Amino acid sequence: MQDLVILGAGGHGKVTADLARACGFQPRAFVDIARVGEVAEPGGTKIDMDQVAFMAAVLRGETPFGPNATVAIGNNAARLNLFFELKRHMNLPTLVHPTAWVSSSAEIGLGTHICPMVVIHPASWVGQATILNTRCIVEHDCVVGDGVHISPGAVLCGGVHVGDGAWVGAGAVVIPGIRIGENAIVGAGAVVIRDVPAGAKMVGNPARILG
Repeated sequence: MQDLVILGAGGHGKVTADLARACGFQPRAFVDIARVGEVAEPGGTKIDMDQVAFMAAVLRGETPFGPNATVAIGNNAARLNLFFELKRHMNLPTLVHPTAWVSSSAEIGLGTHICPMVVIHPASWVGQATILNTRCIVEHDCVVGDGVHISPGAVLCGGVHVGDGAWVGAGAVVIPGIRIGENAIVGAGAVVIRDVPAGAKMVGNPARILG
């Protein structure tokens, strides 16, 4: 197993540690902001280093815990920004759980996390530093941008386009051909039957813009 440093020790950090093990990596260290010494996951694994100190070391050309890292921060913007900072200096592997089904014609970007039982159908494209969470479905011909989070159980029907930084909530359904703009939010359980403007929040069935 190759060692892997995990940046982010919140809920998604715990999920990422198990995902990494399933993908043949051994979590070597956790890095987080001002939480050094706290337990990061069940079993006693602790946060080894402050994020600011870690990034300063990386920018000096050092890799304190080895060359492989992954960003496990739930906030889309923060995850994507940190990913691009690290990309020039470290190896940021794509993590695909063995129980996920990914079409041979789908394309997956660097640093993306594909969790258990995810399905990605043919001719779909998924960007960098994106989270495809447990049991979500990305149907044929979808485009999912950088720094996106598709939450557990969400379904993107054929030809859906999700802009960078957007978040699709748990159990949401997006009908074919819909475009979700950059940094938009689709609420949990929403049924999206019309395009979602950039930065908007849509909730309900059928989904409507909140506010």
